[in-house]
Amino acid sequence: MNDETRPEWLRGHIETLADEITPQRDLWPGIAARLTHSRVLPRRLAVAATLVLSAGLALFGWQAYRAAEAERAATATMIAGLLAPYQKVQAEHAMRWQALDHSLDPAGLALLESDRLTIANASASLTRALSADPGDPALHLLLQQVMAREAELLETGGRIAGYPL
Repeated sequence: MNDETRPEWLRGHIETLADEITPQRDLWPGIAARLTHSRVLPRRLAVAATLVLSAGLALFGWQAYRAAEAERAATATMIAGLLAPYQKVQAEHAMRWQALDHSLDPAGLALLESDRLTIANASASLTRALSADPGDPALHLLLQQVMAREAELLETGGRIAGYPL
């Protein structure tokens, strides 16, 4: 409502009112006390809320860390279980290669060395890939094929040496 829309009787009453009223007593001490009191309580509440929030976040972070740690341990155990049969075969092949190294002449070893190096590189690459993705059936199949090829190469070396390994 502005001055133009006010009724005449209301304008008359408004004009009779004093422009300024002096209070009967000094109001500032009461106002100051309220301001001081109202500042302390929110600060205390803010500090308390910060502490509660910090403790909650720390607890949440600790629980998430523990869960991730348990998951990493379970994954490592699973990967070790999946790779164990391959490692056993690789150890057997290493012993057979060692026997061949001692029984073949240098010319016979040279015939096998190129294929042996290729197979070793393929086996190492596939083992690393399986460690990263142990559930990939294609990687398992490829590693089995590489190991079968290595077994064939060992048999060939045994025939060259004159006895089966």
